Amino acid sequence: MLLNITVKGPEATQLGYLLGKHPDKYQTKELNFGLAHIFFPEANATSCTATLLMDIDTTQEMRQSRRDHFGRNANIKAGLDQYVNDRAYVTSSLLTTAISKVYSSALNGTCKFNPQLIDRTWDIQVELATVCVKGNADLIGRLFSPLGYTCKYEQVLLDENFPNWGNSPYYHLHLRTQNTIQQVLQQLYILLPVLDNQKHYYFKEDEVSKLLSKSSNWLDSHPESDLITRRYFGYKKSYQKAVQNVLQPPTEKPAETTANTEEESLTLHQLRHERVTQVLLEKGVKTVLDLGCSSGKLLQRLQQETSFTRLTGADVAAEALHIAARRLNLDHRQNQNPDPRTGLIHAALTYEDERFHGYDAALLVEVIEHLDPERLPALEEVVFGAAQPGIVVITTPNVEYNTLFPKLAAGTFRHADHRFEWDRKTFRSWAKQTAQRQGYSYDLYPLGEEHPIHGAPSQMAVFTRT
Repeated sequence: MLLNITVKGPEATQLGYLLGKHPDKYQTKELNFGLAHIFFPEANATSCTATLLMDIDTTQEMRQSRRDHFGRNANIKAGLDQYVNDRAYVTSSLLTTAISKVYSSALNGTCKFNPQLIDRTWDIQVELATVCVKGNADLIGRLFSPLGYTCKYEQVLLDENFPNWGNSPYYHLHLRTQNTIQQVLQQLYILLPVLDNQKHYYFKEDEVSKLLSKSSNWLDSHPESDLITRRYFGYKKSYQKAVQNVLQPPTEKPAETTANTEEESLTLHQLRHERVTQVLLEKGVKTVLDLGCSSGKLLQRLQQETSFTRLTGADVAAEALHIAARRLNLDHRQNQNPDPRTGLIHAALTYEDERFHGYDAALLVEVIEHLDPERLPALEEVVFGAAQPGIVVITTPNVEYNTLFPKLAAGTFRHADHRFEWDRKTFRSWAKQTAQRQGYSYDLYPLGEEHPIHGAPSQMAVFTRT
């Protein structure tokens, strides 16, 4: 199992600072499953190569007792249930675990002695011996090419002495890209087990945070994001849904009509953002607080309007805020000139927070239905009672319209995380009572093409403080 990382260009030996390894020294690190050897076969002013060579003790791994939640032998799924196996030689999750242990500082974006190197873009070449690909070889390009890699690979014969036996599922892989070392390591960390389609350890909940933190600026826009998520979690649906909840809200589309208008060409999700933006502009709003901002797509739309002087997103999910920071150009390591109007805060929406005060408008776009109904009074007091913005905009699905979604089973919600979905009468009643209790007037609007019986797919309430 071999990983070569080569950088080309001036001061190439500074790769040693990034990886935390001296180019003139041969080092060995002991891991739970064997030894990791690190050395530099080439280190000069214009080219430097770091080699990570793994010496895996598969017998020791096979003897470890791994059990899943049902008490089954997890070694079987990991490919470690037989003394003779390929895990010592293929670029599997054993290698990515070694990367996280041996190159931890570079993987996590730290460099003690030369911090500015973290953001430096290099001409990087990656060589991987014996990459196991479960599926067609074109999967390599489908995973790496959208991230800017040039991919070359050669399939390995099962046995060079017996070519008639045919090809193996293993490939010798060469990648080239212009990127930072951190990004390359993070992408290898995620995508190599996806190619192999198995891991040597049992999946735990922290795998969700690992995936989101190491793919925050590319997974949501990757054309194979669904495949990556499925394989990374071993097809465990609850973890896939947790990632989907952070990366993107449900993508319902309004019912098709024969009219050919720009509005109807938008997805319902986009239409909400356009309508909310229009309301804020019509009201002359300058400062906006987006509560439950998730990955920052609405804030990204609001950034396009120069009339807004302050835009703040708040969310309880740290992973979502990390993604939003990338999307909104707020990550100082990636952008030296972030938008000065925009900021993010980590906060729960059902607890009073002084940071919510002082805004012209507060937004709750497709948020309330993610709360348990008994938590809504707390949200009401936080937003209307304590923060008291001049305008509050709330959107939520209209459950009456669900029958028009052909792929939505009867009696189910549009999103797995929804705690409720209201009909128009219930939403109107809640808006009226909330406005009366808190000293606001309110107006209700449909969102999307209206059906004569079932109404619009979504509904919006605009509260104005009186």
